[in-house]
Amino acid sequence: AMTSFWKIGIRCFDVDAVKLKDGMLLASHPSRFAASIASDSKSIKPEDYTLNEAREAGADTDAFPLLDSLLRHYASLVNDGAQAPLLAKNSNVDGHPGPLLNLDLKGPSLTAKDLQDIQK
Repeated sequence: AMTSFWKIGIRCFDVDAVKLKDGMLLASHPSRFAASIASDSKSIKPEDYTLNEAREAGADTDAFPLLDSLLRHYASLVNDGAQAPLLAKNSNVDGHPGPLLNLDLKGPSLTAKDLQDIQK
């Protein structure tokens, strides 16, 4: 989806991330993750699943990519520098020229160390 939006000039993205039991970070909102795992999703928490358990339970790679993979893909779009028709009209968000990525780390298991690791 990010690539499709990029191609039409959308350069501002909001990405949520959750941490799994084995320390892996997925690009997902906790409620979306829970809904993909069970119909009664109120008690489902990402930090209760390893990556393998999450994949087996229905959090597939396409809908729930590893955060690292998604960030690398975003970086490749930015580094490619490909221009799109709407870029000239839609390249400024609140006075900041695009591109812009808002990363929202969700859940109690995320730590300052996770943020440092993401910045690498």
